[in-house]
Amino acid sequence: MMKRRVVKPATERKAEIVDCALALFLTKGYAATTIADILARTRLSKGAFYHHFASKEDVLEAAMEHLVGAGIAAMRDVVDDEHLNEVARLERLFVRFAEWQNEINLDAINVDMLKPENAALSLRIKTSIDRAVVPVFSRIIERGTRSGEFDAPDPELAAEMLLFVSSAREPAVTNILKMAARGQIDDAMKLAEQQLAVQSKMMDRILGLPPDSIDLTKTKISQIRITALVAATRKAKTKRKA
Repeated sequence: MMKRRVVKPATERKAEIVDCALALFLTKGYAATTIADILARTRLSKGAFYHHFASKEDVLEAAMEHLVGAGIAAMRDVVDDEHLNEVARLERLFVRFAEWQNEINLDAINVDMLKPENAALSLRIKTSIDRAVVPVFSRIIERGTRSGEFDAPDPELAAEMLLFVSSAREPAVTNILKMAARGQIDDAMKLAEQQLAVQSKMMDRILGLPPDSIDLTKTKISQIRITALVAATRKAKTKRKA
C-alpha cells in the first residue's frame, strides 16, 4: 500500500523549505548547497519545491528575512534596556549583531555574498535585511531625537543612511578578508579599524552628534568579524578541496 503524501498548508510548507535550506546554508555554505540537497532534506519533489520558490536565490532571500527577524528578537534586551542612552544602544547593537552572526555561523553565507558573481543576489539580501532593520533603528533614533540626544528630523531616513554607510564598506571588507586570508592579520585589523573610525564619524554627522560621540573602534567589532570571516573562508576552501 502506497504511503499517502502529507498535504500541508502553503505557508507551513514554505516555512519547512526555508528552515531546511537555512540549516544547509549555515553548515555547508550557500554556494555548496544545491536544490537537490534541499529536496533530500525536505523529502519533497522538485515540482513541490518550484511550486513555492522559483530558485535557490529566492529561498535564500526568504531565509535571510526569517533569520534577521530572529536576530532582532534576540537583541530585544538591548533595544528595550532603559539604562542605556541611545548612543550606547546603537553601539551595543552593532556589537551584538556581530556576535550574533558568529553564534549562528552566518559567515557561511556571508563569504559567498562577498563574491563578485553574487553582487546582484547580495543586493537583494541587503534590501530584505534593511526592510527588517530600518524600523528598529528608526525607533531608537526617534527616541534620541525626542530626548535631545540626536538631531535627526527624519528618523527613518537617518536609519536608512546609517545602514547605507555600513553596507558601503563591503569593498573594503572584501579587501580586508583577502589580506587576512593571506596571513596579513595585523594589516587587515588596521584597515578594519580605519574603516570603523570613518563609519563612526559619518554616524555622528547623520545623527547630528558632536564629533567623536560614537566610536565603533572601541567595540572590538573588527576582531570579532575578521576572526570569524577568516575561519569561514578557510572552512569553505577546505570543503571545496575535499
